[in-house]
Amino acid sequence: MTAQVWVFLWVSCLLLSYVQNKTFKLGRLRYSGRAFYLLVFFFLILIVMGGRATSVGNDTWNYAVNIFPAVAAEPNIMSIWKDETNTGSVFWSFFYIVSTLSSDPQMYISAGSFVVSIGVAYFIYKTSENVAIASFVFLCSTLFVQSMTAARQYFGIVMAINAFVILWHNKKSLIGWGLLMGSFGVHAVNMAFLLSFVGAFLSRKIHRPWILFLIAAVFSVIVGETLEVGLPLIVEIVMPQYAGYFNTAWDQNVFTSQEGYGLGVFMVHAMFLCITLLATYLLSKERRTASERTKLLYAMLPGAVIAAVFGMIFSGNMVAPRIVQSMNFLILPLASYCANELKGGQRWAFLIWLILGFSIDFYRLAFVHTDYIYEAVWM
Repeated sequence: MTAQVWVFLWVSCLLLSYVQNKTFKLGRLRYSGRAFYLLVFFFLILIVMGGRATSVGNDTWNYAVNIFPAVAAEPNIMSIWKDETNTGSVFWSFFYIVSTLSSDPQMYISAGSFVVSIGVAYFIYKTSENVAIASFVFLCSTLFVQSMTAARQYFGIVMAINAFVILWHNKKSLIGWGLLMGSFGVHAVNMAFLLSFVGAFLSRKIHRPWILFLIAAVFSVIVGETLEVGLPLIVEIVMPQYAGYFNTAWDQNVFTSQEGYGLGVFMVHAMFLCITLLATYLLSKERRTASERTKLLYAMLPGAVIAAVFGMIFSGNMVAPRIVQSMNFLILPLASYCANELKGGQRWAFLIWLILGFSIDFYRLAFVHTDYIYEAVWM
């Protein structure tokens, strides 16, 4: 069933692209094809992600048997916040509220998946003209159906990326600041996303895309190489219980490694870097009177560059790539922008390269790693 599900999502993502430029009428009301595409496609994502059985993911069963019941057993929501050893209080508070509706483990999986699906769809809608390309990159490069630990980080990521969009338009927005702070309360590693805000600030001061790209790239190389050497040492001293994560490397064979990462992580982030390079070139041709959406993409560029370079540097480590996972999402609107700005043969060459490259990463899990089996809860 695993391969069939993957093929179904891949085909649906591409075939639905036909409707994104259409307008649908229902009586006197009109609906954009972009909204219709995202509604249908992310409904399919929700069915697959939220309907996965507790056997899918290396820690989902532990969450279902141990963690979820422990959260539901808390006397009240404030007890979660008072527990100084309890990290991710925002995340656990959400599931405590869910537990008042149902304590079935599937309810937790579905509720978390709903937040991720809605959050990503909304982000794409607000930032991308070509929603099909942005959705395709999300589908193929994020491996959204996975462990609950990853799902927890994604829960925080969708809060952070939408906070970025809101605060770009209104830096005084209480909703924006609330979402950003909340994302840190879901998963502390999402604090790395603050680098994207630094990049957005620089974009208001630096009006030459190539200069902005070089600053972000040089910063990433210097800091990334320093952390690659120093981070395991720091973790071993400060949090020795996590030292094993940073001392364990991925198998570097993209087609046979147990987890499907290693060289695969490097390949995906190398594609991300190519997208940021192309976006930088296209943005350099824009006038300063560009649209608000183009200015927003320019503000996202530094964070996207950092994600690409950091991901390549940390590709051999089992945990470190998650540091930039939140900034990886900034690639989605940039890929959409490139697809829309390129014309004729250049556009087709870009689309073929993007589809082939990300499809290799996507299908590797389903067809090469036969130990990974997707099961739906209703089966």
